[in-house]
Amino acid sequence: MMANLSFPTKLSRWLVGLTFLLSGLSKSLDCHGFALLVNEYLRWIGWQFPIIIPQALSLVLILLEIGLGVGLILQYHIKITWILTFFVMIFFTGLLIIVKADPCGGIKECGCFGPIISLPIHQSIIKNIILLILCYLGFPKKPNKRYQIPLTCILTLFITSCSNKKDVTYVYSITQFPISLSHWNIPSTGHPYTPHYEVIDLDEAFGISLPKDSAEWAGKRGEILCHVSSDTERAIWLDVKTDMDITVAINGEEVQRCDVEDQNFYPFILQHGDNSISIDVPLDNEAPRMEAWLCDSAEVVRRLVREQCGKAIYPVINGDTLQAVFTKPYWNVIPAPSVLTFIDANGDTAEAITVQPGDSIVSVPNLKSGKAYRCQWSFCGNSTEQFVMVGDPDIINQTYHTLLASAVIDGRAKAEAEEILWRFDFLLSHSSREDDWWWEFKLPVLAYRLEQLLSQSTTTPEGLNLVTYPSPIDGERQRYIAVAPFQIPDNEKLPTVLILRPFIENYHPFFGSPQMARQWSINKLQTLCDQYGFIALMPEARMALNELVNPVTDQEIMAVLHDAANRLPIDTARLFLQANCSGGFRALQLAVLHPDLFKGIGLYAPMYQTAHPSIQEKEMHKRLSAIRGVPVLVVGDPLDGHSPVATYRQLVDDAHSLGIPLTLRLRSYAGMDYNVFLSGPETFQFYDEILRRN
Repeated sequence: MMANLSFPTKLSRWLVGLTFLLSGLSKSLDCHGFALLVNEYLRWIGWQFPIIIPQALSLVLILLEIGLGVGLILQYHIKITWILTFFVMIFFTGLLIIVKADPCGGIKECGCFGPIISLPIHQSIIKNIILLILCYLGFPKKPNKRYQIPLTCILTLFITSCSNKKDVTYVYSITQFPISLSHWNIPSTGHPYTPHYEVIDLDEAFGISLPKDSAEWAGKRGEILCHVSSDTERAIWLDVKTDMDITVAINGEEVQRCDVEDQNFYPFILQHGDNSISIDVPLDNEAPRMEAWLCDSAEVVRRLVREQCGKAIYPVINGDTLQAVFTKPYWNVIPAPSVLTFIDANGDTAEAITVQPGDSIVSVPNLKSGKAYRCQWSFCGNSTEQFVMVGDPDIINQTYHTLLASAVIDGRAKAEAEEILWRFDFLLSHSSREDDWWWEFKLPVLAYRLEQLLSQSTTTPEGLNLVTYPSPIDGERQRYIAVAPFQIPDNEKLPTVLILRPFIENYHPFFGSPQMARQWSINKLQTLCDQYGFIALMPEARMALNELVNPVTDQEIMAVLHDAANRLPIDTARLFLQANCSGGFRALQLAVLHPDLFKGIGLYAPMYQTAHPSIQEKEMHKRLSAIRGVPVLVVGDPLDGHSPVATYRQLVDDAHSLGIPLTLRLRSYAGMDYNVFLSGPETFQFYDEILRRN
């Protein structure tokens, strides 16, 4: 009975009980945020699970804390309740001590009181020690002896078991390629390392918090190490995605990088049994990110060819010499022959030539000056394509102006040709002509499309299309770009991604907009469309600056979908919606207007509200319930200062509270990609998974 207890015992039980109850209730206010924190602890230990596991574990912990708090206050089965409370306190106190002692932990706060109170790790340890003292004071006076385990013994056992984490070595087994290498050891610290947010972050791995130009890190290098087990000896490649100057060693011997621009392939022989892979890295790099995969020859070829999409050869071929020049020596990765095939605007093969390893320049005598072609590069069973043109761009441009002036074609085709010629003129006079390596890659598709329009070709428009159509609202010219796979199966309709642009500060004509200026971004989108078999559409939709979706823009977007379905093999039953940054709010507006139109939504660091939210923005959380059945993927970067996680955190919370199946995927340094590219592999993989499930 409580009446027979001393005042210190009563007080200690009430204080511990109220603390547990407050802790559990406060976490319940932000279950999703607590689940993310639980996931961080699991990743710190070295365990990676689907998000449903930390979500379930977080719910169990919340219910456990509330139950223990109520049990202590009401004196329900006090002996068992008190012992369980005691063990819970010891476990989490020991965990916090180890986290605090680990310089690579990356966890800065305990999350004990959810969003209400933010406690640093060291303050939480002090709080727990006080609670442990109260636990001792409030313990039943005559407990069963089998429960009398000394506190110092339990702490010693827990700390010892957690300290063994430093000696853990994760060994990869060869199963199916590619193998993503995400578990590493840091020899200088003795700690294992698993990235918190998918990408290897050297600041995180080595506990770097000082400015990179400080004497502490300037000029210093470090080593990361992993182990691979193989059941046989085999040739293999290490593919490392990084901009840093690195040195790779396999089993203690340095491996030379294949001399291929833009890609880091390190070929080596994997020995039977255990192998060690070490990478020497700079610790003063401003972008200390890295990803690494083990690949067999088939996977290396796929990656090499995809990277060459739109740029295997230089696109402007001299009309006098008629020689195609490769942009990089692909044969330094795998010395095998390849084939170049040139297809004219009518779909006829004009040239097909076998290229031997080491031939960086090949003759293409059957090509005609003044013409444009689709060029297919086939290598070891894989292929990619691009557009090329033969002759002087200025002369070709003038030729098309002359041909268009006398052409007898329908009004829509003429309007489209005029818009394409506008872009041709724009590029020829643009300052980037002098210093942009990508400048010439923007021209051939224009010449190829002009040839198709002037010859009234009926071939399917694979690749990039610059489309002009009369608006159903007022008949004015409106535009969109469409990217179709270069290989479209006969009589097959393809899933389609509708991409909405972000806000633009200064007005640009659509075909002269920043999205059209980044040829590498268009190439990336083309690669994804080829890889996954999708069509991508990006409409102008009368959104030239920072307009939100309104009845007019909505009508134009629907007009684009209708027009594109008449030109391309689009499956209107498999539409997806995508945007990044400020375009994210536009996408949400469109989605709630047409909740049954899209099978999934992919958003990169989406804006959920502007600095001065409109009524539409303020009411968006109420309207989100319209898309309750639509899967949503939000991709973000915890290091992104342009679109920080706080920008879309409320969107994540609102979606979860409404039962919308939203997945949040955070990748360190992802902002360096999604703030530049039109799209990324994360969303296309997400769409592909939705289609496979259905």
